[in-house]
Amino acid sequence: MVFYSTKSNEKVFHLPHCKIARRIRKEYKKQFATPEEARLAGYRMCNCCSLVGMRLRKEQKAVNQFCQENGVSCWLEDGQLHVHTPRSKWRIIVNGKANKLFLYHKNTYHKYEEIPSIVPGYHSQATRSKTIVGYLEYIIQHDIYRRRQEKKAKQKADSMRNLRRNTRPYQRGTDNRRYNANQLYSIMDNIYL
Repeated sequence: MVFYSTKSNEKVFHLPHCKIARRIRKEYKKQFATPEEARLAGYRMCNCCSLVGMRLRKEQKAVNQFCQENGVSCWLEDGQLHVHTPRSKWRIIVNGKANKLFLYHKNTYHKYEEIPSIVPGYHSQATRSKTIVGYLEYIIQHDIYRRRQEKKAKQKADSMRNLRRNTRPYQRGTDNRRYNANQLYSIMDNIYL
């Protein structure tokens, strides 16, 4: 069961443990059976009652400093922490009975998944961290690795292109040399005859 206020212009729902939900006056307090029902009605989760929001408030200073130093942007929306770097998009959620943090990466390719993802359009990363800053550090390392891989692939493609480009004149030159040698031999044969 989730609650919302009919007096509020914001379409926000609150979980029962949320301090804001407890402050809503009885005459304005309405409810949905599930968070999914509230989302279908166009509501989003309150940032105060989201489990990621609670974790974020504990680490807020460290997260802000990390984001500022590394050019990363983070914001909380509908119970998920959105993380954008210049190269990729991520989401951090809290899931499971133990309320653990999980990291999801935006899909850059389309493939059929037998098990649908909890975060549509994103796939789970096989890394685990107990802190948001730990995941942010992983994201930066992931981007550095991807940049190196792209650079290596570009260098390999360029070297193959250069090899092909440099081989053609050589092949033309050998054909020309062979032709020139044959021409020289025929001239020499004519002189000595």
